[in-house]
Amino acid sequence: MNGFTWIFDDAKKCYVNDKNIDLNEFRSNRHVYGFIINNGDVDKQALNFSKKINISLYNDFYNKEKSLIGYKNIENQYHRVDDLDSKHIFILTFLFN
Repeated sequence: MNGFTWIFDDAKKCYVNDKNIDLNEFRSNRHVYGFIINNGDVDKQALNFSKKINISLYNDFYNKEKSLIGYKNIENQYHRVDDLDSKHIFILTFLFN
């Protein structure tokens, strides 16, 4: 993780200095969430691995309704599966298989 220290340090500095950060909107805040996703694009490799491991679990997780936490003011992105969702689906499929 040492190669990513500057990213976490930058995020911490922004969080400490900006007392107006609303965690209800964390998905649209680069310093809180944005640095861990691939511009929001779907991770096709993770989803393909999930399908190969267990298609039934993949379908269950892929079609599971997401929490609205973090989507304040970007509710239109709520139903979209993003990069982090793809990785979560892969890990959950792997673990529960």
